[in-house]
Amino acid sequence: MDLIDTEFQGLYIINNDHHPDNRGSFTKIFHKEHLRNIGHVTKEIYFNRSYKNTLRGLHYQTGKNAQSKLISCLQGAFLDIALDIRENSKTYGIAFTYEMSSNLQQSIYIPTGFAHATLAREDDTIVLCNASEMYDPDAEKGFHWTSIPHLIEMQVNFLTSEKDINLPIFNTK
Repeated sequence: MDLIDTEFQGLYIINNDHHPDNRGSFTKIFHKEHLRNIGHVTKEIYFNRSYKNTLRGLHYQTGKNAQSKLISCLQGAFLDIALDIRENSKTYGIAFTYEMSSNLQQSIYIPTGFAHATLAREDDTIVLCNASEMYDPDAEKGFHWTSIPHLIEMQVNFLTSEKDINLPIFNTK
């Protein structure tokens, strides 16, 4: 696993260990010690399957339930979006976006202090998430997708949930 720095402190693109052979391939997307070195301990693992143009997020959790996430693409392709909401960060209010695909053998590590979303680029896209804390509906917060100018510019009719439609817009202070 190779960690690639981004302009966002603590947010990494990870080149996973990938070994193709005549049978197919083997890819390791989780290594406890590598992730522990950057402060991530997995407490919950989940995945979602989405149709093309499904937008999930921007979500985050607060307080002791704040989550860091390791995001991987098991099938299909998606745009990963992480909005920096760490008020003392030099990238506060800026969104990190990255095109993910099951063909890339990459993951993204998102530290606490980011609101996260995914936009499926293909039908049957499967996103795997290793979260550092358990989901707590009382700690969940989020922002409306129109907080990200890049998404507005896309002019796509997103498939999204009623909950996500009613989220507030992110405003810097």
